[in-house]
Amino acid sequence: MGRWLYLVAVVCLAVFVLPSSPIQLSYVYSDSMEPTIGEGDGYLLVPAGTVESGDVLTFYSEERGEYATHRVVAVTEDGFVTQGDNNPTTDQRAGYPPVTRDEVLGKVATVGTTPVVFPRLGIAIEFVQEHWRLGLGGLVALFSLVTISRETTRGRDVVRLRTLLLPLVLMAVVGTSAAFVLGAPAAVATFTVTDTPSASELSIPVGESATRTLDVDIGEQPAYTHQFIETNGMAIESTDATAESGALRVQIPAQSEPGPYRGEVRLYRYPAIVPYGVVAPLQAVHPAVAALTTMSTLFGAIYVLTWVFVDGKTVLQVQSRRRPLGRRLR
Repeated sequence: MGRWLYLVAVVCLAVFVLPSSPIQLSYVYSDSMEPTIGEGDGYLLVPAGTVESGDVLTFYSEERGEYATHRVVAVTEDGFVTQGDNNPTTDQRAGYPPVTRDEVLGKVATVGTTPVVFPRLGIAIEFVQEHWRLGLGGLVALFSLVTISRETTRGRDVVRLRTLLLPLVLMAVVGTSAAFVLGAPAAVATFTVTDTPSASELSIPVGESATRTLDVDIGEQPAYTHQFIETNGMAIESTDATAESGALRVQIPAQSEPGPYRGEVRLYRYPAIVPYGVVAPLQAVHPAVAALTTMSTLFGAIYVLTWVFVDGKTVLQVQSRRRPLGRRLR
């Protein structure tokens, strides 16, 4: 069973932690897709590919200012007509424009025609993001109980630390790394690429690059941490981050066609366990690499110290009620 635990940890890291993965995990926070996808239910998002009527898409709605997950009920030349399974009318009859291909983030994975749903996963994700330390403690305790149960059912009378140490360290590394990557605060800015000149900071002329100032809630950097501000779809020119505000000067590349253009700002913070000069190039490769290196260093040191000074000692005595095989029963 130990091999399966390690495999699950690796798969979770590859699929759910790495933003570059083609498969993403998301969840809905309204009842518009009831009963197909309930409020708080999670689902797998895969590349959209060919979109047909009946597919469930996640797309960005500029009018709503957020992402929506609704079903395609018709495909037209202007775009996709969408509707929540629990809504009485289509989004377009409610006043929203057809969904264009550029606005589609992905398609909900299905088995046959049934979406792959993880009930109430959204609640768990929000809890982990807000209380990841408590969640990690519960995860460690759970795997401790599982491992202890395995050993006792195999007939052993004691459980030694070496039996528990490696699985717990691996899960701690993966769990905390996932918390740092998934829990990184993010802000999405949607710009409008237009032919009509506008003084709005969120308006960009067609065919021209633009420099804009964004107010991002960065706050003061906690002590003994390394901080990284990353953008997607824009380039940082300068930042004036203070405890009261975070003015971020960004450059948006030239766009050839009118329409919405999304940029994302994400803030990563790691404990200052590894020198900044080591973490910075790892962060440039991928945030998950920086997080894994930081937490592997921490828990690796704990692992080595525990192995040297405590290894071989009994951490739990289990009373055995079995009779010796050589004893005769009267």
